[in-house]
Amino acid sequence: MVGHSEAPRGQIRNPKLIARLRDFTGLRWGAITPTDIDGLIEFWDKAFVILEAKSGNAMPPVGQRLALERLADGLAKSKACLLLLLVTPPGTPEPIDYARLVVSRSRRLGKWDNEYADMTCRAAIDAFLATIRH
Repeated sequence: MVGHSEAPRGQIRNPKLIARLRDFTGLRWGAITPTDIDGLIEFWDKAFVILEAKSGNAMPPVGQRLALERLADGLAKSKACLLLLLVTPPGTPEPIDYARLVVSRSRRLGKWDNEYADMTCRAAIDAFLATIRH
């Protein structure tokens, strides 16, 4: 496979493909177009963590914010435990270590709050998992 590597688990295995531009112009319904999610983790068939990186503590654009909120809130209504984290990546070209990124905002139980703000992504997820029985 092009660019395939034996990267450690958790690293992108195909960095050449991840860098390719994606064209979603044919997937448009009025103002609705696809969005991306930077990370999704599922734990023990009962909890999810959604990760989204935005520069400078910015909130996602309206459409992406609505999609993330509705996804998070929909999963939470299904009785799954859900945490949505907005994290801030460095403004440098090096690979991003998500575990060390700082949380700017979090969403849980249908509302944005600062419960996990200023924690690293790893510390926030560990704190969230401490509230989940498995």
